Amino acid sequence: MYAMMEEWLQIRERVLREGVSKRQILRETGMHWTTLERILSHPIPPGYCRKKLISSKIDPYWERIRTILEQDRSMPKKQRHTAKRIWEILQADGFDGGYSAVPTTFSSSSLSALSTSLDAWVLSILAIASYAIGWNSLNG
Repeated sequence: MYAMMEEWLQIRERVLREGVSKRQILRETGMHWTTLERILSHPIPPGYCRKKLISSKIDPYWERIRTILEQDRSMPKKQRHTAKRIWEILQADGFDGGYSAVPTTFSSSSLSALSTSLDAWVLSILAIASYAIGWNSLNG
């Protein structure tokens, strides 16, 4: 989308004031005709408008899943809850959604935990590198 204000105003001026045809603008820029219509209907580029989030059936059980995963961190790998076991626990709590919703939630929370540990790893590497650079400048 054309979000640059200069391009936006230039296209509007050429079509609305100078009388250049829409078809000519489309040939020159290669944009889609709906994009040109949007440019001509708005004096400035419209900002990003986030669509309303659709809640899922598993949303009320998110904290319960997080609690189970937190408890599993201290357990040996073989004794941790599987996605199927978590689904069974949620069903006992009243969850009426399908099984496929649980592994999706399970994997997204695992990925956020992974990214947190990865951030810590990157910070430690940066700290070691800055220490090494400082040490070399003192000895060099």
